[in-house]
Amino acid sequence: MGLIALLLACAAGAAVAFEPPPRFAAMYGDPSVFERSLAKECVEPADSRRVTGITVPHHLVATDLIARGFRCASGGSYERIILLSPDHFRRSRLPFATTRGTFETVFGDVAGDESAVSSLLAACPKVAESALFSKEHGFHAVLPFVARFFPKAKIVPVALRVDSKREDWLVLVDALAPLVDSKTLVIQSTDFSHYLDHGKARRRDQQTMNALALNDPEAVTR
Repeated sequence: MGLIALLLACAAGAAVAFEPPPRFAAMYGDPSVFERSLAKECVEPADSRRVTGITVPHHLVATDLIARGFRCASGGSYERIILLSPDHFRRSRLPFATTRGTFETVFGDVAGDESAVSSLLAACPKVAESALFSKEHGFHAVLPFVARFFPKAKIVPVALRVDSKREDWLVLVDALAPLVDSKTLVIQSTDFSHYLDHGKARRRDQQTMNALALNDPEAVTR
């Protein structure tokens, strides 16, 4: 009986020591920055077809474009959002990082999908659990729009190191695929073109749209 009591006490102690998922404070505390862009962008949602994914910038000089992307998807009903962003500062020790944590925004909390994140970590050895999300603007600039448009959805945040390779991406895609269903929206939070003049940036954007229109992953890699 003494041994059983000791084991139960150890088990109880382990349960007490369990750390809850982290909370990440909002990086942007002024709601007016986001509210102005939402007021300007009045695009009607695409009710006639199901939107499975959007690509948006993540710099606040382009909040109108972020709002436009979200409005296009706002006719859908999503329970899970997979949010992909660069790991700008290479803080992840592996090619990819995720978290079970909750993000605070000016429009309320965005909760992590703990079960989905656990499944991703178990399925993909290239994904690490990380606290890098506390200072990663690729997530914090976009999450207020998630909170406003899809307040009940939970997120699977994935940060991709900028030096990750094609073979890493394929492993990640295989691990994420089981998490994507009719109630899932995939969001790519991206830099688009840095330090290019307007003409060169437009050409790069057109090349990207052409590759997407081909529905050819190899074209994207090239």
